[in-house]
Amino acid sequence: MATGLVVWQQVADLIQELYSGTLAIALNQTSPLYTRLQARNAIVTDTRMAISWPVISGPYTGVNTIQDGGRLPDPGREEYTHASLAYKIIVGTVRVGRMLQIGSKGPEYFRTNEGATVLEQQVNAAIREIARQIHFQLAADTQADVTDLLCLGDVIGKDDNLYAGINRVGNAFWQSYVNDNAGVDRVLTEVLLRDIYDTMTNDRGVMPEEVWCGLTAWNALSDLLGQNVRQNDPRRMVGGPVALEWKGLEFYQIPGLDPNSMFFLNFSRDGGIQLKKQHEEDFITRPEATDSYDERMSIAGHYELVINNPYAQAALKDVR
Repeated sequence: MATGLVVWQQVADLIQELYSGTLAIALNQTSPLYTRLQARNAIVTDTRMAISWPVISGPYTGVNTIQDGGRLPDPGREEYTHASLAYKIIVGTVRVGRMLQIGSKGPEYFRTNEGATVLEQQVNAAIREIARQIHFQLAADTQADVTDLLCLGDVIGKDDNLYAGINRVGNAFWQSYVNDNAGVDRVLTEVLLRDIYDTMTNDRGVMPEEVWCGLTAWNALSDLLGQNVRQNDPRRMVGGPVALEWKGLEFYQIPGLDPNSMFFLNFSRDGGIQLKKQHEEDFITRPEATDSYDERMSIAGHYELVINNPYAQAALKDVR
């Protein structure tokens, strides 16, 4: 069997073709967070080198009411600033030793006695782990490393940090609404839920569309709503996990989220929560030159979590 970088490039191209869409399937199977984003059409391809967008940092000032024949308002302007993010690269390296290649026979690559090939096993394992890391990096309460994807906890669960190059300290237009208790858990009540809902709707003029919960917060909400059930709809006598509902909002339990947190999300064009990817394909493959006696191939996804306007999002933290 021929070996070397040229043949390995052909293998990489073949894997790119055959496995196209496999990462999305793995994410759908393992990540409720990804599934919710997909249901909201919030998986978006953006082929630019970096992600950037204009942000309204102040209202237009040239509008006022006047009497008939009154003086026109002074010309106004809308203040803008610039937000930008770089794509993060989640990469898996697949290695198949040269000795195994030389010892293989037949047209199929590196077949084992179990019927699968070593290459298939390694590629599938790499894709599953990429999917797992994408989910848990997005769901994290704080970014473990600057090379990781941005997470909900840092972008929505905080209001005093840097996001997309803009410092949120002193910039109210760029702050999510966070109701926390300084890390001390408190009993979930309808008063807390109403505080988030009323602040978003009355004060900020946005409607939350759905809520993602950590496990403890989800169970607390289930107990809270269960205590107040007055009537069951016979058409919805179902078993197993279903979305909880309050004020028309659906609540979803998301593995990996901070257990004591709830994220109230707005998916509108102005608010916008999206997972952006840099390539039409879910990942790209390429052979990697190596000075060791083996063949290596990288499988890489270029992704980033984007919240177009944190002001339209809210978090309820420290509940049990």
